Amino acid sequence: MKRYYKTDRDSKTGLKIKAILDRASEFDAHVEILQEKYKFKKIWNLSYYFKNIDAVEFNEEPDMTVWKEVEGLENAFYPRRRHNKNKDLLNDFKDLKKLQIRRDELDKIIGHNDFFNRAGFYFVSPGIYIFIVESDWKCNIPEDCEEITNLEYDKLTLK
Repeated sequence: MKRYYKTDRDSKTGLKIKAILDRASEFDAHVEILQEKYKFKKIWNLSYYFKNIDAVEFNEEPDMTVWKEVEGLENAFYPRRRHNKNKDLLNDFKDLKKLQIRRDELDKIIGHNDFFNRAGFYFVSPGIYIFIVESDWKCNIPEDCEEITNLEYDKLTLK
């Protein structure tokens, strides 16, 4: 059974969530710069990260001396590690890696420390953040988070 919680954006928990969302915006801005510079159209994020790049996708096949295909994904590429032509590319992706955000960083804010089960978050309600956990998860929900009913959750999240 799902349990629903809300916290004010200016609460201690809300400010911690906002700090991660600010970092996510910085990551996204950096990705946009790299998309323009290297002409990829989409990013792939397959791991336990909130913000990360595991591969990129192009409209056309890229220069295969600089990029390598990612196994198991169609039309997905990542920079080759050793090539004279791509030092700038590797440095750009290395810089981006410094901005990555692990998914469990969000869960730890709400007192959930199980790496394999992740809480659901709803970030767009005015003035509050909402999150969802399963009732059998062991979470130490912060005091500034209020449990809400599924009806209130629906009211806050439906447009």
